[in-house]
Amino acid sequence: MTFNSAVIMGRRTFQSLPKPLVGRVNVVLTRQVGRPLADTSVVPTYLLSAFTRRNVTVILGGDGGDELFAGYQTFLAEAWGRLFFDHTPAPLRRAVASVARLLPARTGYFSLDFKVNQFLQGGDVPGPQRHQRWMASFLPEHLAALLSPELRQQVASNPLLEVERRVQEGPARTAWDRLMDTYAHFYLPDDVNTKVDRASGAVGLEVRAPFLDTALVSFACQLLPHQRLRWRTPKYILKRAMRGRLPDEILDRRKQGFAVPVARWMREDLAPALREELAPEKLRREGLFDPTFVGGLLGDHLSGRRDRRKALWTLFVFERWLARWGAVR
Repeated sequence: MTFNSAVIMGRRTFQSLPKPLVGRVNVVLTRQVGRPLADTSVVPTYLLSAFTRRNVTVILGGDGGDELFAGYQTFLAEAWGRLFFDHTPAPLRRAVASVARLLPARTGYFSLDFKVNQFLQGGDVPGPQRHQRWMASFLPEHLAALLSPELRQQVASNPLLEVERRVQEGPARTAWDRLMDTYAHFYLPDDVNTKVDRASGAVGLEVRAPFLDTALVSFACQLLPHQRLRWRTPKYILKRAMRGRLPDEILDRRKQGFAVPVARWMREDLAPALREELAPEKLRREGLFDPTFVGGLLGDHLSGRRDRRKALWTLFVFERWLARWGAVR
């Protein structure tokens, strides 16, 4: 069995989950992972693993396919990012950002306001750093407001992020290869592989990743950019190789990540837990985050003024992890 077939079988099961169970699952996962992992897709990965484990003990996953063959939406956004940030006059960029802030905050999967505002936070930085900003919950310029004075000093004393160091010192030489290298070196092992390993292991399911076979990885690393991404076709060479072997509706369907309605959860079912974990007096006692700044994020999201799903989910997961594994005395 593959994850794709399990998704088709398990989608109805997930959608019919009672709301209290959904809330319990995402709390349980902060304990299963063992470290702060603010990727919301760990929730459906866990649910899908539990569903699949009813019938099989070993499953094939697609981990590595997006990183090695340019399958993420951020790769499609790269060309637009270069055009907008590198070649659009600054006054026009500021005007677009002002209009984007007026978009109504929706809670749907990759809603228009979320996509536009995430894109705009890419900034005037080189490719790998721009992608890091697209994927980030908090930007470097936010840290001064988010962190307590003590943590702020520690960050200021070590300003060079690992991604920047990898770009400067890593083996990749071209702009495109540096971009692919950062995903394969950071996002794949530190997020995707960790998420699948912890979520599947929690229910006794083994997930194998054929795309991470060493011979296939070596082959993928030698591909030219247009062989990975051609116009608006991500994973071009992979889809071409599978044409005739897989149904066209699978090869041509729109990419769908493992998403949960976390923005809506945090306004509804999770709102009480969110308020409890990010209560000002609790944050002051811990001495890690600024209560005023966090309170502003929480107020924005709960009132519907702005979509703060990524920032709040990151803080929520960290606080749950802290309570479980590293409570500040």
